[in-house]
Amino acid sequence: RDCFVYNNPGIAFVGWHASDNKIYRSRAENCGFLEAMDSREWRGEHASGDGFLFTLNSAYNLVKDSEAIDCARWDFVPTEHVRDSTFVDCRGGDVHIRSFGFVDVEGAGPGTILVRCRSPNSYLEVNSDFQEVIGCAGTEMVAKYASFSLLLGNTIIGGALEVSEVRDDRLVTPGEESPMLGFNRVFLSGPLTDMSLSVLCADGLGTAAYNVLYGYEDDTHRSTEMLLFGVGARQGNLQAWGQWQEPLGQYAKPYYLRAHMDFDFKKRFRGPSDQPQR
Repeated sequence: RDCFVYNNPGIAFVGWHASDNKIYRSRAENCGFLEAMDSREWRGEHASGDGFLFTLNSAYNLVKDSEAIDCARWDFVPTEHVRDSTFVDCRGGDVHIRSFGFVDVEGAGPGTILVRCRSPNSYLEVNSDFQEVIGCAGTEMVAKYASFSLLLGNTIIGGALEVSEVRDDRLVTPGEESPMLGFNRVFLSGPLTDMSLSVLCADGLGTAAYNVLYGYEDDTHRSTEMLLFGVGARQGNLQAWGQWQEPLGQYAKPYYLRAHMDFDFKKRFRGPSDQPQR
C-alpha cells in the first residue's frame, strides 16, 4: 500500500509466478527511462520499462487506485498466461516520453478485468480471450484478436475502437468469436481511413448495443462509418460527424509528483529535442 517508485531504470512493480497479491494507492513515475532513450545496455527484457507487471502464470492479483506515468513500455501489463487479474481506478499516461501504451493484455489467460482505468494520451490493448473492460478511457482500444470480450461503457478519445483487423493489404480478417460491446463512446480526432468503431464477428453471435460513434468531418475529409459485421444482436447504435475538440480537451493530462526528467541526460542519448520520444 502507498508505495512510490520513481526515476527507476527498469520495472516499477513486478510479480513473477506471483498470486493473491493486492496493490493499493501506489504510483510509478519515469520508469524504464534508459530503454526509452535507447540505451544499448538497458534494452528489451534486460531492464524493460513497465509500471505494474504480472507475468508467468500469476493469478488473482488486484491493483487499485494506482498510477503509472512515463513508463517506457506499458503502464499496466498482465501477460504470459496470467489469469484473473483485476485493475480498478488506475490511471496512466505520458508526459516527457511516448510509451508503448496504457494497458497491454496480451498472451494472458482468461479473467482480466479493467474497471474505470483511464489515460488521456495512451491506448489500451486487450488481445486475449475472456477479458472485461468496463468504464475505461484511452486514445484507442484494440481487441482485434480477442474472443468473448466484454467492452462496456468505455470512452475512446481520439482514435478507434477496433474489435477486428484491417491488414496492410487492405483485406479484412474474419474476426474473433462473440464480442460484446455496449454503451461505448468513440470520439475521432481526425479522418481515419480504415477503422472507427469496427467489429467483425466470426461466429455471428456478437452483440453491439447503444454505442455512439462521433466521427470526424471537415470540408474535405470524413472518417469511415461504424462497421458491425457478423454481429448477431444490435440495437441503439448511433453515429454522427463533426469536430469534437471540446469533448476531446476535457480530459486531465498526467503530471509528475516526484520524478524529474534530466534533459541534459536525455540529450546525450536522443539529441536536443524535448519532444516526446519513443
